Amino acid sequence: MRNAFVAVTVTVLTAATFNGAALAQDMGSPCYNLIQAAKAGDRQGAVNALLAGANINCTDENQNTPISLAMQGGYTDIVKLLIAHGADVNMRNVGGTSPLMIAAKNNSVPLVKLLLGSGADPTLQNSDGNNAQAVAENNQSADVVAYLQNLSGKGYTLVGTPQSDILPGMVNPAATFCQAKGGNLKVVKLDNGREYTICVFRGDRQCEVYAMYSNVCPVGGVHVSGLGSQAGVYCAITGGLYSAGADTCTAPGGNVCSTSDYFSGTCK
Repeated sequence: MRNAFVAVTVTVLTAATFNGAALAQDMGSPCYNLIQAAKAGDRQGAVNALLAGANINCTDENQNTPISLAMQGGYTDIVKLLIAHGADVNMRNVGGTSPLMIAAKNNSVPLVKLLLGSGADPTLQNSDGNNAQAVAENNQSADVVAYLQNLSGKGYTLVGTPQSDILPGMVNPAATFCQAKGGNLKVVKLDNGREYTICVFRGDRQCEVYAMYSNVCPVGGVHVSGLGSQAGVYCAITGGLYSAGADTCTAPGGNVCSTSDYFSGTCK
């Protein structure tokens, strides 16, 4: 079967936009520098380009976005940085290839998990009609195939973005969305060093910010009074269904976990 992946090159382009995304028009421009940094695995270069105003979803002539280029190189630190600043994890290149398909092709389970947890759509298809799982199968990416097969019907958990991935002077798009909807931000820090951010509304309503940003938790939040444990609250604010009696959390995708396992991330 023909491979839909498009070779990546960066050249000076004359068009300014394509399908709403800025193109890398001028050598040395923030957009051009971001694409080059993502391609080379240069995190500091990506940081500098973002601070200079680069469009997070700008593309090269094959419609490869910075996150797609970083995915091709397996540069997890850059992928996390771009997601933290609002990169579209579902934008596809001229061959219809999404970042998730690239991770599947490269047999990278950690990046597949990261993308799914950040809203990547596993049902998207490339120009050959293959979704991420089919891409993994065609490329004999055994680890990803096994992971996606096991995940089928169980759903997955939005992982959110650590505050450490947000650059000084720039904002988390999910946090901005929270504030635009009238919520107040609160960072919850756990003893193990993990942290997550919640959007707090009147009437004791809350959502984890990325869950609300991704429409898993409803705008305006869910009631958390009476839920008891922190783990139970976390289940509810990330779009899960908490059962206090059984001490279980039914994840957004339908998988039933013990509340503590869901909270720790060992069950999704």
